[in-house]
Amino acid sequence: MGSDISKFCKNCQDEKREDMLAPCKGCLEGSNFTPKATGKTVVSLGVPEGTPLPNPGHPLIQIGWADAVENSAGWYSKEEALKWGKDYNWVVHQVGWVLEETEDYILFCNHYSPTDEEGDGVYGGLFKIPKPWVKYRKELTTK
Repeated sequence: MGSDISKFCKNCQDEKREDMLAPCKGCLEGSNFTPKATGKTVVSLGVPEGTPLPNPGHPLIQIGWADAVENSAGWYSKEEALKWGKDYNWVVHQVGWVLEETEDYILFCNHYSPTDEEGDGVYGGLFKIPKPWVKYRKELTTK
């Protein structure tokens, strides 16, 4: 079962990347994968415009944070190591709901289902990001 490749960038369409699990850089730079929020609606791949967002009662944010990385592919000269360090993209971009924020960290989730029996919903995809790692934060909705 293929996806609608017209929603991908030109390069992905040319490669007929119907099995693509994650957007490429071109798709991310285009409008198809960029989360856009207006009030409590979101427009993105596979979500019709005007679809109400689930509302777990927490702010929805887009966040970019620095991740620690390792290159275990072999041995490098000092120049090659320094080049890898300068060229490697180590920023993770995510969208999720802020569950808790302290002076030290942001706890957020990128999965929410309002279907638990107590009515509070259930949360998944939990991330606890140290505040110094955060490169940017964009509020998409409020509580």
